[in-house]
Amino acid sequence: PNMPRQEFRSTLNQASGERLRGYGRMKLAGTRAFWNSKDGILYQVIVFHHGQVHAIDRFFVGDDEVTLDGAGWVKEEPYRDGDDTFIRMATRVGTPGQTAFEEMAVWGQAWDERYRLRGLACLYVEFVAPELERYSEVFPEGPNTTIRIEARMSRVYDPRTGTTGYSENPALAIRDYLTHPDGYRLSADQIDDASFAAFANICDQIVPLKSGGGEARYRLGGVYSLQDDPKDVLARLMATCDGDVYLTAEGKVAIRGGVWRAPTVQLGPDDILAFDMQEGANKFSAFNVLQILYCEPGQDYQLIEAPRWQNAEDIAVRGEVPEELRLDMVQSPAQAQRLAKIHQHRQNPRWRGTIRTKAIGLNARGEATIRVTLPELAIDEVFRVDDHGIVLDGGVFVGCEIAISSLPAEAYDWNPQTEEGVPDPVDPIEVSRAIEVPTGLDPEIEHRSIGVSTTAPVIVLTVATPARKGLVM
Repeated sequence: PNMPRQEFRSTLNQASGERLRGYGRMKLAGTRAFWNSKDGILYQVIVFHHGQVHAIDRFFVGDDEVTLDGAGWVKEEPYRDGDDTFIRMATRVGTPGQTAFEEMAVWGQAWDERYRLRGLACLYVEFVAPELERYSEVFPEGPNTTIRIEARMSRVYDPRTGTTGYSENPALAIRDYLTHPDGYRLSADQIDDASFAAFANICDQIVPLKSGGGEARYRLGGVYSLQDDPKDVLARLMATCDGDVYLTAEGKVAIRGGVWRAPTVQLGPDDILAFDMQEGANKFSAFNVLQILYCEPGQDYQLIEAPRWQNAEDIAVRGEVPEELRLDMVQSPAQAQRLAKIHQHRQNPRWRGTIRTKAIGLNARGEATIRVTLPELAIDEVFRVDDHGIVLDGGVFVGCEIAISSLPAEAYDWNPQTEEGVPDPVDPIEVSRAIEVPTGLDPEIEHRSIGVSTTAPVIVLTVATPARKGLVM
């Protein structure tokens, strides 16, 4: 089963936790590999990521971002009070030759130099107990106070340069997952690196933004569980870039998509033996409102909604027919909207169906798009090749059967000034420990008798009548 998003935001105690791996930048919690106390100190080792990460950039205690001094102690209050320090951390990025945490030497053979956690990005955390009256301020969740990191995750190979390093390019992440031992396990010889290099260049193209400037056409950031079905993980990766993985004539895995390409194959009445075409999706079920969910770094990497795509004319006739597009590895609202436009064209095509062709239909095999002309239906447009099959009669090849759906060039056109919606303001998450001044409270001082001949000042608080029905005076 897919890991719920909240589980990689929380620090878990499990005998054998799920292994998480990811690409791009993400905020992560993890699974405790060690959790025990000695002499007023709670020792923890938390595993965040399966495989080496490029770097751990930021540290969080609960919702507070913190920084570390040269010895690993948290520098900010309330986790430091003068010379008193309460939280210390050390990191390992998951290299094959990493060493054990020397801070754990106090546990002897229970955690010695053998416990290296090679190939796992992890964190040593030390909680030092403060005075009792300050305990809840320093550790509001007690020993379960959550520790999180923000990391630049898996390093990937780039066939354009022959180097391995950090990247948010979806083409390189997809290539890595196809060849990774915990992915599809393909050898490098089975990959068409020329296509991945070309697609990586497409992903790096700068597209304009409504606010000015530009951003990479496609980038990604997100995690998956090693228990997830590989085809589901691959689908999530390809959803970030409109990617399409296919097999070349040489038997290698290649990639394409992302931008409009004019077809080089055309099939007309002389080539088509039969056809079965319908006017796109069922007009009574095709959606006209698309809710777009993406991962927003400014909101603690939560899934939030980008501006919706809507067909106002169809809504006026049928009312709203919604559909959801979940892009949990996309971290830009503008990119999410560009992908949503492509998605709505693919899911609500003008025409959809199959054609049966003569042998010339073999030219369409391996093509992303073809032009089809059917005078009987007044069709002369570009179609996406959804499937391509060979037709045999008594073991003899007689033609091809091709599943197609309309895909116009306008699906990839983009005008940020008219098409990029305005997302809801993203306010940074701020953490304040200040106690708010109460409202609706009227204090007075009165002197009252507290004995036979003794009076004392007392505070009388008058509270406004509660607005909520569930509260009484």
